[in-house]
Amino acid sequence: MNNKYRKCVGMMIINNNKEILVGRRLDHPSGFWQMPQGGIDEKENPEEAVWREMKEEIGTNKAELLKVSNQWINYDIPLETLKTLPWGHKYIGQTQKWFAF
Repeated sequence: MNNKYRKCVGMMIINNNKEILVGRRLDHPSGFWQMPQGGIDEKENPEEAVWREMKEEIGTNKAELLKVSNQWINYDIPLETLKTLPWGHKYIGQTQKWFAF
């Protein structure tokens, strides 16, 4: 795995009405909406990280795991955004493993 990308997890949380949970970013002036996600801590595996991040991001981890992506998804982050991130000096983007709940 390329060490220029920060390892992260992302989650798609679907309710019984087939609606997907998205939240508005409070830490960026864009006000963009996104599905919950977060970094993988050192010595943490992706599944441990997704349950922890779910609790941190939405206040609960009471969900049923449905599916895990087979691959990691890499993406670069624009330089102007990287400058605002605490880890932006170390990485050029993120690599994410996605989970459906």
